[in-house]
Formats: sequence, C-alpha cells, structure tokens
Amino acid sequence: MFFTHWLLKLSLKTRLSSLPSRAEWLDSLPTDPPNIPDLRPDCAICYRAFSAQTPKRARVRLSCGHRHFCLECLKQWSAMGKTGCPYCREQLWYPHLVGGRPGAGRYVDFNGWPRNY
Repeated sequence: MFFTHWLLKLSLKTRLSSLPSRAEWLDSLPTDPPNIPDLRPDCAICYRAFSAQTPKRARVRLSCGHRHFCLECLKQWSAMGKTGCPYCREQLWYPHLVGGRPGAGRYVDFNGWPRNY
C-alpha cells in the first residue's frame, strides 16, 4: 500500500515537473495564416490586423477551435490569471503549483497533459 502510494506520488511529481511553463505553452500554440476566408482579419481583443511577419501579431489557434486572437493578447489574457478561451470560456489550461512555490505554475490541458497539435 505504501509503495503504491509512493509510486503514484512520484509519478505525479515527475509529470508536473515536466510540464511547460505558461510562457512555453503559449509560445507553442499553433498559428494560422493571417487571412482566412470567413474569419475576421483582426484580433477580436485589440482589433489590430493579424500578421505572419510579426510573431506577437500572429493568429493563434486554440484547442477549442477558436482563431480570433493574436498571441500578444492571449499572453496578456493569461497574465491576468485567465485560463479559458476569451471567446467561449472553454477551460484551456489549469495552473498547478509545483513544490508549493508561488510563480512555479505549470499549465496543462483538461486531461492533465500538454495538448498535442
């Protein structure tokens, strides 16, 4: 019993420590071309046009399927402690404290693992 509990605890600790930080997770989000038919040509938050040449102005594709936001606005949204899509509010990541230290948050998808795109 103790050994099983210890193994589970070790597994969870290893899993959490290997997760990307918020910045790493946001930077790994896939981007789409700036001009997609039937989608607005600008960010729904800042209203600036998407740009493939400027990384912070790139159109980001979220796991919920929404592509209405630029990377810079999503970083600001996340920095305010928001963890869901600004459009539909679907939970995209859950912050977890690792080692109980403030600021040591790791971001995971709803299954507890980083999403694969």
